[in-house]
Amino acid sequence: MVGMLLLGMSCAGPSAERSSSAEAGDPSRVYHVQLEMTEDKTAANRSLGTALSWWRAYADSAGGQPLLLNDAERSVQIEWKAPYYRVRVGPFALRPQADSVLRAARTSFPDAFVVPERTN
Repeated sequence: MVGMLLLGMSCAGPSAERSSSAEAGDPSRVYHVQLEMTEDKTAANRSLGTALSWWRAYADSAGGQPLLLNDAERSVQIEWKAPYYRVRVGPFALRPQADSVLRAARTSFPDAFVVPERTN
């Protein structure tokens, strides 16, 4: 019975304090929206073109480049980590910002998801 009680306590999920700090922004973490992933460099470059067109249209409808931490010209890029090329949008300072872009991206990129990363 004690084991069940301890197990129940350990699975309670994130605390309110941890959730609110994620909302406020953690300077050691950024978020990207990964739109596509492929092993083929040519396919990644085609996806990059599609993603750039989508991002420009999204940014225009949102009234400008929303909530990015870096230069808007580099907001959509390919990141290679063996063996995949990843087409990503970002970085975003806050998870809710990335989630908002993800919701919009899913109409054109149904397999998109948010990628949290630590900054250096």
